Amino acid sequence: MDRISTDVLVQILQRLPHSCRRRGRYVCRRWRDVVNNRITETHSSPKLLIWSNRLAVAYVADDLSPSSTGSCTELRRIAEHGAHHRLIGTCNGLLCLCVGGRVMGGTVTVANPATGETLHLPLLPCAGLFIGYLRWKEWHDADAYSFAYHRTTGQFKVVHVPYSYERVYDFHTIHMFTLGRTTWWEVSAGTDGAMCKLAAGVIAVHGMSMIYWVTITRGASAKIVSFVFRTED
Repeated sequence: MDRISTDVLVQILQRLPHSCRRRGRYVCRRWRDVVNNRITETHSSPKLLIWSNRLAVAYVADDLSPSSTGSCTELRRIAEHGAHHRLIGTCNGLLCLCVGGRVMGGTVTVANPATGETLHLPLLPCAGLFIGYLRWKEWHDADAYSFAYHRTTGQFKVVHVPYSYERVYDFHTIHMFTLGRTTWWEVSAGTDGAMCKLAAGVIAVHGMSMIYWVTITRGASAKIVSFVFRTED
């Protein structure tokens, strides 16, 4: 590859998908410099994506300069008004949404507001046991999920952390769904289950391919748990 001129290398890399070009930056210093400095797509200005839970509508800010008037452009209505979608997370322009209701874990959808494409994820493996459970609190569904991007593989992942719901059901394992797959992958959370304190939140670090949450056990102090993404293969 060292014999290929820089101009030819640019032409080759421009024909690759954006995610592949990002991974190509790790091949060598030359590839990194070409992707960073010669591929125009990497110089595009970031956009502020805004989501309204109440309206189920995505907007993009028209101007982020100090003189901005605060105007926004509606991209697309993801669902009908009143569907109670709640945002799990957003990454690279994709929205991960959860609809609470009578299904344990809620129903999860990944949407591209720019194109209108949506992907409905399968229910959690245990969800069928609790369909119709009337006391299920809708907003608790989204709090247990996280949406992140695995930089090395270029994959998007939805993670459901272990936690206990009102002593009705305990999620003792981590469930992870990789976009492009068809089933959830179950991962052990250790002997104590590393139960998440949902009120403290779940934090995803996209660049490091990790998520963090707080766990509290009786008679012990709070601890921070980290989970590093890896492939299912």
